[in-house]
Amino acid sequence: MNKHLLGFILTETSLLLIAKHLLSQGLNPLLFLFVTGMISSAGLAVYLKAKSKIRKKDISFKLLKEVMPTSVFLALSAMVGLLALKAIPVVNYTLISRSTVFITPALAVIILKEKMPRYVYRFGLITLLGIWLLSGGTMVSFFDKKNLLALSAAVLLSLDFIYQRRATFNLPPEVIAFLRRFMGSLLIGIFLLFFYQSQQLSTYTIVMLLISSLLYVVLSISMAWALKTEKASDFNLYITFTPALAAIFAVKLLKESLLAVQWLGAATVFLGVLGYNLIKKYDSRNNSR
Repeated sequence: MNKHLLGFILTETSLLLIAKHLLSQGLNPLLFLFVTGMISSAGLAVYLKAKSKIRKKDISFKLLKEVMPTSVFLALSAMVGLLALKAIPVVNYTLISRSTVFITPALAVIILKEKMPRYVYRFGLITLLGIWLLSGGTMVSFFDKKNLLALSAAVLLSLDFIYQRRATFNLPPEVIAFLRRFMGSLLIGIFLLFFYQSQQLSTYTIVMLLISSLLYVVLSISMAWALKTEKASDFNLYITFTPALAAIFAVKLLKESLLAVQWLGAATVFLGVLGYNLIKKYDSRNNSR
């Protein structure tokens, strides 16, 4: 696990907690995605200009074509995910959405032609078991009509991972981070025009939206670099840390409580990811001999 992946996990955990808090206060989910997306896009543009990573004349149809698939899948996964959250309990959504631990490796083999160690799915099953326990250990039918929304969001999110990694083969990660966030936010903005209901934002909400936007800048750059340096399947398995960390921090920050079985789930996720990391290092050393 490298620093970019660790940065992504920590910022995604922070954003999950902030988003959950703001949405529980009645903030429109689409408004949250659009506002943070556009502000973070502006922040990424400033970063690119300061680092001289891209100029206006560098933006071509070929460049946009490279980033378009991941931008579309970003917007669709976010919106379908929100629809799923409205239709089913959070517990069910958390479990089904993390089925990406199986979907992403399969897509990586098909689309990216990545070689897949046999133990990826074994540790994916361990982490998914941990998330199931973290979700309370309730039985969930993946093929219930409403649950299919969450499964669709998982497929779209996996496709976002895959096409963002593919784009890193030809483009600088920071450029991908900016264009993906900006183009995805514009698509969300189109949907917002049809479904937005006017609401007054408090000073506190505006400040939290600004903080979230800054976190999205870090998240976008970290994610692009992590997908450049890690296989899509490895990236996807490592980020199962996020729900476990979010649950633990929610106990402290949001005054939520966890049952014994949920603590066991968090421990199972940690053991699954750490075990995979150790075996991967051992395997790579043997292959290098």
